[in-house]
Amino acid sequence: MEASSAKAAWPQNARRSAPAIGRAITFPPLGPAPHGAAEVVSVRSALENGERSRLLIKRLLTAAVQAPLCLRPVDLPGGQAGVTGWSRFCEWLQDAAARNRVNVNGLVTCVHSHHLPLADFHAMTDSFFGVGQRFVLLDSLQLQCHPNEKVSAVAAANWTYLWQQRETSRPVLPIYGGLVRSACPLLADEAAVTVLPDTGLQVPAHSAWLPIQLDLSALADQYGCVDGSMLKRVISEALQEADRRIDRSHWPGRRRQADARLNRRIAMIITGIGDLVIRRDEDPGALSCLRSMHDLIGEIRGEVRAVTAQLARQFGEVPSLSRACPPGNWFEGSHHQAWQARFDKARLNAAVRHRNLLALSPYSVLPSGDSPTPRFMDLLPLLGLADAWAFAGASRLSNWNVTQFKYFHLRARAIIQAAQSASRIAAGV
Repeated sequence: MEASSAKAAWPQNARRSAPAIGRAITFPPLGPAPHGAAEVVSVRSALENGERSRLLIKRLLTAAVQAPLCLRPVDLPGGQAGVTGWSRFCEWLQDAAARNRVNVNGLVTCVHSHHLPLADFHAMTDSFFGVGQRFVLLDSLQLQCHPNEKVSAVAAANWTYLWQQRETSRPVLPIYGGLVRSACPLLADEAAVTVLPDTGLQVPAHSAWLPIQLDLSALADQYGCVDGSMLKRVISEALQEADRRIDRSHWPGRRRQADARLNRRIAMIITGIGDLVIRRDEDPGALSCLRSMHDLIGEIRGEVRAVTAQLARQFGEVPSLSRACPPGNWFEGSHHQAWQARFDKARLNAAVRHRNLLALSPYSVLPSGDSPTPRFMDLLPLLGLADAWAFAGASRLSNWNVTQFKYFHLRARAIIQAAQSASRIAAGV
């Protein structure tokens, strides 16, 4: 896509004064692990009542005490046997929580779309743990055409179920990210196998994140004009504060604490894109609208990377970068020294303070009302600019039919996968 001028992307003066910075940035509340914790749990191991079962319950209850907890169950048989196994797991967890006086009410769950009947799974979970967020990981059986008629029928039923759920007070939300990318080209992309509560951020197992939200509409005037200097200042101050909070936060479990020290992950989730388009009275299906939003998000992406590079020069690079140098295939000597010198030069040029930075949600391109037109789908290519993807905060899409709903998510997933195509890790499942 051709970029328009920097002046168009970063207007220097809004037609009206920009609102206070505090309205644009939302931090999680101060306290231990305010972002929540996510766990992949083997149902089979839990029900064996052996050493692994005891270690698992200790890990889960420790996390639940400190933060909202999301469970992604694996090792479940299919069909009704899986529902029975999940029921036994819920009883096991509920009993253990009661014995240890730990509150697991409101437990968040994420389940594969083809592992269990979704309605049965969620009804069973609600009966044990009450109201909690519900996510469904859309696997390849759900997102691709399949010659098996039984599989296709289940996929169609799942789409109908998700579409019907969209207008409830607690919709079941689909997720399909697959990877998180690094802000530094010397650090590898990582498989994202679970999801954080509240934000719906799809993340690697046992990873520690500080999510913050940047609402572009809160920095815009009534005509949708964003003050570029104000936006830069908001980004700089937000990342500096997030960097300080990483050092003050405590994540459940040693692996998350180690990940926080090693990777210093931030997810700046950009919202309000659709609202900005509405204020500008632009056609979301027009290429010119996509270009202007692409320029704006692209400039934000460049600014967050510039700030993290500046923080790396001030306070030190992300520690995981020191482990990124490939060893080469030679012993100590001139070739090894030359290899190390080249890597050190690249590392100096690419140094960042945070492994991950920019996050987007498919819903961020939709206006905040209940009835966006399907033309807003044409803004989904903006998802390709993100390092990570969040799936909470869905619009109700009251006026959409099931075909439009399905196409929205299929298109979003295709754009996310295209953004990940250069990775050495296969996206999706």
